[in-house]
Amino acid sequence: MAKTVYLFDVDGVLVHPRGYKEALRDTINYFVTQMSFTPLDISDDIIAEFEALGVTNEWDSTPFAVAAVLMTVLALYPELSRPTVFETMASIAASQIIVDPPPIEQVMAEAILHGSISSPSHAFRTYFLSKTNGNSRHLYNELLDDVYDMKTPTTAIFQAHTIGHERFRQTYGYAPQLERESYLLTHDTALLNAETRRRLLEWGLQPNNGMTIFTARPSLPPSDSNADPLDFPPEGDLAAELVQLAHIPMMGSGRLHWLAQQRGKSNGADYIKPSPIHALAAIGAAVSGQETQPLLAAVNLFENGTLIEPLAQLVNEPLTVVVFEDSRGGIEANQSAVQILKNVGVDATLVAVGVSPESSKRRSLEEAGAAYVVDNINQGLEAIW
Repeated sequence: MAKTVYLFDVDGVLVHPRGYKEALRDTINYFVTQMSFTPLDISDDIIAEFEALGVTNEWDSTPFAVAAVLMTVLALYPELSRPTVFETMASIAASQIIVDPPPIEQVMAEAILHGSISSPSHAFRTYFLSKTNGNSRHLYNELLDDVYDMKTPTTAIFQAHTIGHERFRQTYGYAPQLERESYLLTHDTALLNAETRRRLLEWGLQPNNGMTIFTARPSLPPSDSNADPLDFPPEGDLAAELVQLAHIPMMGSGRLHWLAQQRGKSNGADYIKPSPIHALAAIGAAVSGQETQPLLAAVNLFENGTLIEPLAQLVNEPLTVVVFEDSRGGIEANQSAVQILKNVGVDATLVAVGVSPESSKRRSLEEAGAAYVVDNINQGLEAIW
């Protein structure tokens, strides 16, 4: 019997992602106000300039902005440096000095020239170390040596804003330095309206229909595994909660990192879209309602060319995969995944629905092979029903 599965990207499709930007702004200003300075105006245009420079991860841009402020202050008042970032901020605050803030985006453009954009924080660290004397070099090491370490001051504060203090405690095993509600819940906006959601859930109850949230956001490990959720920030899961789809399977990056751990790899970056492994796992999850076994089946098919359940049940049955995406990577992952399934006897068809109101993105989605390009997810679902 023919099967149809829907795969939903999160950012720009199911939710309008304001939370990350607001967390970036408020985290930078948390540090700025600790120095008793006036909060910076980190506008959307400035954040867009960060992204245009290739710096799209707030774990990179946040410590950069704080380091830029420190560099400006300590160039004038090197005697205010202390052994740690927080001690230095307290020293600056106690001094009651007034310093004009640096043009963050211009400093970033200069700093990018000091290393590979594939590792912005290392480029930034090299830049700041080249600009300072030995009296404050340790501060830039503390901020930029490893932005993925929760001991990094800005990363810990950013995550407290992003996922909220309760989930921070659950994720990292200790309480953050401040209490906040999750910005992903309080600032993101659900784009799936109530009527469309009702119809979608009715559609999902029909035999041979299934759906999965398909995102590169960090997430918990598979919900049907016994994996410890420590160090798995639930950012994708919070989006599912926001749009009231937490009961359907998810393939977020935490699930792929769990898979990498099972395979003896240090992380799951190579498994995340545009990798077809991510799409294959999402398809398997939509078919079965599971998460652990589809992940294992996806990597087995990609690496060994053999089918195991739940993907094995797709042989000799027509399968339609509908992916709702706002970027090329998810479409390309599904194009590769569908071709891999065809190669092992699955009668699979892909329908890509591009979702974006922005003209440049719409052109890119059309070029990637989207059959429909719409302004929002509600129009996208209406187009295929």
